[in-house]
Amino acid sequence: MRVQRISGNHKKIDTGELNKRITMNLRSIQAPISGVDFDEKMINETSLWAMMKSISPVEIVNGTNIAGIATHLIGIRYRTDVTSENWIKYDNKFYKILTTDDGITSNKTFLLMYCCLRGTADNEVNYV
Repeated sequence: MRVQRISGNHKKIDTGELNKRITMNLRSIQAPISGVDFDEKMINETSLWAMMKSISPVEIVNGTNIAGIATHLIGIRYRTDVTSENWIKYDNKFYKILTTDDGITSNKTFLLMYCCLRGTADNEVNYV
């Protein structure tokens, strides 16, 4: 019996796996002219093809994930403008980008994002 060693770099993305249509938004917070309420908007909406994989279970309470841990891996074509201020919307749910990993391919073809499912887009508390 032959044993095959599994390498540490197993997060490869194939182009055919980019089969989900997501929307990436940038969260913009505007300081108030007077008062203490900040104005928060989602701007620069971009539609992208993506790969999505669930990596851990999530407990949703009243439409919101309160744990804040990475629940999904989302892979897209490589982009240089992705930050933690970007949010992903898919199937009427918001995903907060926690961190990114561009080391999955040496030629920077794909970008892998570790995201936290925040909850439904109908609940404004999920934008925070």
